[in-house]
Amino acid sequence: AFMLETVSFTLSTRLRLWFVPRTAIIYGRDEYVLASLLSQRKVFWETHTGSTNRYAKELVARAAGIIGITKGLTDLYTSLGAPADKLLVAPDAVDLAIFEEITATKETLRQELNLPLDRTIVTYSGSLDLYSWKGVDVFLEAAKLAQGNETLSQVSFLVVGGSPEAVAKLKEDYAGLPIVWIGRVSPSLVPKYLKASDVLVLPNKSGDVISEKYTSPMKLFQYMAASRPIVASDLPSVREVLSEENAILVPPNEPQALMEGIVTATQNKSKVGQIVSRIESDVKKYTWQNRAQSLLDLFRRVSSPQVKQIKDTVFYDKESVKYSEKRYPNKASSYTQFFFKKRLNIVTDLLKEMVSGKPGQNLLEVGCADGVVIGKIHDIFGSKISSYRGIDISSGMIEAAINKNHGKHIDFSVRGNGDFGYKSQDIIIEVGVLNYADFDKELSYAKEALVPDGHYLISVAGQSSFWDLFRKDKTGFNNFYSYDEYESKIRKSFDILAIRPVGLYLPLIWRTPLLARKIQTVAECLLGKILPNKFHEKVYLLTKNKTKF
Repeated sequence: AFMLETVSFTLSTRLRLWFVPRTAIIYGRDEYVLASLLSQRKVFWETHTGSTNRYAKELVARAAGIIGITKGLTDLYTSLGAPADKLLVAPDAVDLAIFEEITATKETLRQELNLPLDRTIVTYSGSLDLYSWKGVDVFLEAAKLAQGNETLSQVSFLVVGGSPEAVAKLKEDYAGLPIVWIGRVSPSLVPKYLKASDVLVLPNKSGDVISEKYTSPMKLFQYMAASRPIVASDLPSVREVLSEENAILVPPNEPQALMEGIVTATQNKSKVGQIVSRIESDVKKYTWQNRAQSLLDLFRRVSSPQVKQIKDTVFYDKESVKYSEKRYPNKASSYTQFFFKKRLNIVTDLLKEMVSGKPGQNLLEVGCADGVVIGKIHDIFGSKISSYRGIDISSGMIEAAINKNHGKHIDFSVRGNGDFGYKSQDIIIEVGVLNYADFDKELSYAKEALVPDGHYLISVAGQSSFWDLFRKDKTGFNNFYSYDEYESKIRKSFDILAIRPVGLYLPLIWRTPLLARKIQTVAECLLGKILPNKFHEKVYLLTKNKTKF
């Protein structure tokens, strides 16, 4: 039945992913389900038990990230080959607000919960019958030993949790001891029982790898939030959170040692004061908000495009000889040619708004290739723009640009490794190249190079467009952002004055170019506002100020 549920859940998840953006990630704990979805999206696996089955090994090899609730878990998967930069230790946590809302005194809480007012209460909270390594038996044996210790004669041992059957059996086994059996309670009552106590006990046992290395007990963080001294087993998993400075650590599996730790917690007021003070400081690190933030940081770090030069100068040097002929013929015979010409027309149309009535402006094209775009702009605007400059990383492209634009007043130069190399620009154009650069840096360079009321004209290709979804060659697009992510980045530095989608990829129609040119034009006109994120690219007109046309 469990396998049937797992398979049906996996299938329904795969169906659901048809309606989820490609930028979405998958996050979960079940290694079978996640391993079956590795080909669908970026997968992040949170592990609690140290699984090493074949599904876990598949996730180690291919998951975008692995989250372990202890360092013991991440060490295990490091030994199995998981890259260190894809691992995160994220212990369990606590909602501090729940505890902070409890303002009643310890005495008032005891009255409300019908607990003894005149005794020291030492509490264990948690399961009694599911996991033997949680050590409730060690706690109860320590309670039995306490009967022979005069300093613990006024101590009551409180057990919160356990099924009725487990409580009944243990009541019989430990009859006659000062143990208060609470049984299962609403989660909202647990903080009250903890704050009504004097000492809280975490008696996890050694001999079980989960207990020793892999567990991150939620009760531990609740104990800390209650601001009570903690007596805990000295295990590697526990030491990831506790130490001698914020707890009393005792050897595991030893009731006598646990009883002696309880004596220290009830008698050594100075040590207890120091421990509680440190606990109140340390627990602030272990909130669910902080844990969520650490997960988000991992998602962003691993999922964000890694900036790299996908097309280097060698590629552009080779392309320089026939760059324009391949992309800008008189009549488009392929979708790609139509796309390049349509994008150029959008750029020149937007420029008309900027140049109209504003003489004396200078223009810089970043990534000018062989000068085909800036050359066309020069042909249209001539002296209406006072100066034209083009820069490119490829010396071959710059040489081709100079040759193709002979007689035009355009300055071409090879771009250096840093910024654009020019300041006080009125118009900067950067189309078709931003996806292959460090997007954030390019925006900062443009902002620095523009005059206060200058304009920045760019284009970017986003994930999940028809071009991205249907083409066979995926080189590059896995490193791109979605349009929403691009626009979020843009708005940190610029105001968006206009957005023009360009290139709705319809490959089948281009078997008949004469007909395709008309269909493509109509399709883009009709669907531009309905499906803008499915277009190959978007052209953005930006400004540093609130200027509008």
